[in-house]
Amino acid sequence: MWLQGRSLPPGGRGLLASRDQFWQEQQRFALHTLRNFGMGRNAMEERIMFEFEITCEEIDKRMVNGQLSVQPNHMFDLLIGNIINRILFTDRFKKEEEEKFFYLKNKLDNIFDTFEPYDVLINSWTINIPLFRRRAEALLKPQDDLLEFLQGQVQKRRAAIANGAHIIEGDGGDFVDAFLIQMEKDEKDGTTNSFK
Repeated sequence: MWLQGRSLPPGGRGLLASRDQFWQEQQRFALHTLRNFGMGRNAMEERIMFEFEITCEEIDKRMVNGQLSVQPNHMFDLLIGNIINRILFTDRFKKEEEEKFFYLKNKLDNIFDTFEPYDVLINSWTINIPLFRRRAEALLKPQDDLLEFLQGQVQKRRAAIANGAHIIEGDGGDFVDAFLIQMEKDEKDGTTNSFK
């Protein structure tokens, strides 16, 4: 796949870029972790309802202040983004971080909006042709921005763990905790796999 070895994690690692054994490891880990966090059970419903209640409170505040204008797409995008972010990082996008969320979301939306049929012609050979290279770089830029955001969040978490501000208990409180626990376990066991 032409994306591997470019802007995605090195060596085809991760749930999106991996194949074969690495893909199976990542898929099993993701499914197992999400089940542990309550996917399909009441625990996940509680997380969703928490975010829904915050969104409803925001609507109520706007109504009280005389603002009857509500952008439902904006609110539902943020609601879903916060649910996903809480599963990944335990955090939600605070009011001052909403701009960052919508910046990332708009970048990713642009990939789908600007996708052209000839984009499927991009492969390891055609990527060397200037026209295709520029197009591939334009398609990968939003992914790079998202990966940069995610890597920044993981680095913040590692720093918080190192300085004692974040303590991982049990299987962890979110997906990143679970992944870091798995990485540490495999490192201690000397296991070579896709958790790097």
